[in-house]
Amino acid sequence: FFMNILLALDDESSANICKSLNGSDFHILACVNDGISATQAIVNLQPDVVVLDLILPSLDGFGVLEFISKKVVNKKPNIIVASALTSDGFVSKAFELGADDFIAKPFAGESLKSHLENFNSKDNILRMPKGPKSKIKLVEETITTSK
Repeated sequence: FFMNILLALDDESSANICKSLNGSDFHILACVNDGISATQAIVNLQPDVVVLDLILPSLDGFGVLEFISKKVVNKKPNIIVASALTSDGFVSKAFELGADDFIAKPFAGESLKSHLENFNSKDNILRMPKGPKSKIKLVEETITTSK
């Protein structure tokens, strides 16, 4: 399964780490560095996964999460929040607004790859349980699509 990824990150080093994953399993659709561009790219590109920073100009990551939850999109992307804001309040709020996973910045490419692999099936998407203790257990959900 080929995973299309949108990067919404405000720092070049994290974006470069993410871009290094471009290959057989992962395809970087676009890399944006502000929240407004992220919302437009989500609607127009329909990524499978969004790697989303919380600190973005024009509209922060929380605003992007709210946009996704309220906007009718053909398919809701899986959201991995990547942020240096790691206190329980920030992490909890991200999950409450619809984030599927959280990775602390700075992160290594292999660490992000393992997070992405949690979503690496077309018919069975592995999702982290929502909440700050999401890394404890993986749950498999079967996604059915209407034709």
